[in-house]
Amino acid sequence: MLELREQQEFTFRGFLGNQSKIRIEGAAMIKPDGLLRLTDRKSNVTGTAFYHKPVRLLETSRNSTNVRVRSFSTSFVFVIIPSSSSNKGFGFTFTLSPTPYRLNAGSAQYLGVFNKENNGDPRNHVFAVEFDTVQGSRDDNTDRIGNDIGLNYNSRTSDLQEPVVYYNNDDPNKKEDFQLESGNPIQALLEYDGPTQMLNVTVYPARLGFKPTKPLISQHVPKLLEIVQQEMYVGFTASTGKGQSSAHYVMGWSFSSGGERPTADVLDLSELPPPPPNKAKKEGLNSQVIVMIVSLSAVMLVMLVLLFFFVMYKKRLGQEETLEDWEIDHPRSFFLVDWVMELHANGEILSAIDPRLGSGYDGGEARLALAVGLLCCHQKPTSRPSMKMVLRYLNRDEDVPEIDDEWGYAKSSRSEFGSKLVGYDSLSSIASSFVNRVSSTSRISQ
Repeated sequence: MLELREQQEFTFRGFLGNQSKIRIEGAAMIKPDGLLRLTDRKSNVTGTAFYHKPVRLLETSRNSTNVRVRSFSTSFVFVIIPSSSSNKGFGFTFTLSPTPYRLNAGSAQYLGVFNKENNGDPRNHVFAVEFDTVQGSRDDNTDRIGNDIGLNYNSRTSDLQEPVVYYNNDDPNKKEDFQLESGNPIQALLEYDGPTQMLNVTVYPARLGFKPTKPLISQHVPKLLEIVQQEMYVGFTASTGKGQSSAHYVMGWSFSSGGERPTADVLDLSELPPPPPNKAKKEGLNSQVIVMIVSLSAVMLVMLVLLFFFVMYKKRLGQEETLEDWEIDHPRSFFLVDWVMELHANGEILSAIDPRLGSGYDGGEARLALAVGLLCCHQKPTSRPSMKMVLRYLNRDEDVPEIDDEWGYAKSSRSEFGSKLVGYDSLSSIASSFVNRVSSTSRISQ
């Protein structure tokens, strides 16, 4: 390891014997095999690891009194191992911090960097490049699987976020995607040029053996000058959440700052400790998940059939917003959809699932499927998504839009009709009975 007065550099090809050079907090530890582990796979933990000395990151440019952020370069190889193929999260960061620890930092979506109270506070003076594996993770419990890189200034919310890909050197326009939580070594390279204020971020599977020429992110970042103080600590933070956890490891790390074009040392996999064993449980679709899928599919089929008859009826009425006595007296034939919508409006949409499934399914996936189903059954044809959009929603390429409270009904007619409906409990029992029958049939047929 080398440190210079004008140009600061260090390289760790494994961390064994360098315990005094790395300040660790929380769940972080240096393993006997030389790996730096930021978190294990326990729930709601954080781990931080910073270089023990601050690095100088502000300087006065030549022939000028203007202050600028010094050029720097850092490279590291990391591995993320989820608890299982269906239980992943939350991610980690490379961070510039005014302190070598993150006091009172939160777990889960706060990634061991911020907490609910200081999130977004300009006094943080923190810049983080986040390697995010849970998308949409906020305080509204909308956590779902993600796979992207973000640039964060004093906040958990990214100013810029890009899906994880690398560009093929033979064809710079060809993207190759890969998973951060693959359990395999991944190489990251961050390069900041002080004079131009350009930051390049390149991430790629270490097995490639070469650095892609085109970076994933190439961004002008003048805001960095508002963040950086005279001296900053550089390092990593990570976290897990409730029911979503992954182990985060760093195999090697190099850093260089100052000078004309600082370049962090190249990290060769053959010179690093072996990667941690991938002990993630590989889970296929168990019988309960299959039953749930069959049940939801059957419910969606009923919804679509009922929708067809309801639309035909509305056409016969000439699109009037009134309802006849027979429709009020016999609502059971088409109001399973309304029952699910009531559950959705009350934040209880998972109650539509057969309770005998217990916890043997992914709640986020179930919410998504039911929400998309409701959108497809919207009374207003213009509000229903195309099949292309349905696939994008289910693949999480697009966020599912909010479903309006009235769900296409006029307030007056819905209110009048609602007052004459059979009770919510009876509707609930009708729908639950139907789903139970489907569930039981599915179990027998396995």
